[in-house]
Amino acid sequence: MPVTPLAHGTLAKTHAKGQGIDIRTNGVKDMLITAIRVAPGGSFGWHTHPGPVLVAVSKGTLDVYEPDGKGGCAHATVSAGDAFVEGGGHVHLASNKGSTPVELNATFLARHGTTSFLKTVPQPAGC
Repeated sequence: MPVTPLAHGTLAKTHAKGQGIDIRTNGVKDMLITAIRVAPGGSFGWHTHPGPVLVAVSKGTLDVYEPDGKGGCAHATVSAGDAFVEGGGHVHLASNKGSTPVELNATFLARHGTTSFLKTVPQPAGC
C-alpha cells in the first residue's frame, strides 16, 4: 500500500480555537501529512497510532473495524467526501473491500522525534 509523505514538520506548542474546534498541544509535536492509496483487497491490518490522526477519503470506500467495548467489533464505512479522527492508541483496522482503489489523506500528530506513525497490533478478541 503506497504511503506518500507530502510534508513533515515540527509544530510548536499550540492553542488554536475557533468554529467549535479546540486544538491544544503541550509542547513541541511532529506533524506528518500523507497521501495513501489502498488497492482493492488491501488492508492496513490491525494497528494503532502514537497520536491523533485526521483522515479524509477522496476516492472509494474504506471499511473500518474497531473493538466495540462489549466484546464485539464495530464496523463503519467511510466514503469519498467523508472524514474522521482517530485518537492515539486507538486499535482499529481499515481495508478496501471494493473493486476500485481508495485514496485518502492522513495527517498524523505525535511526540517530537517520532519516526513510526503506525504500530501493528494483534487482532482484538471479538473482531
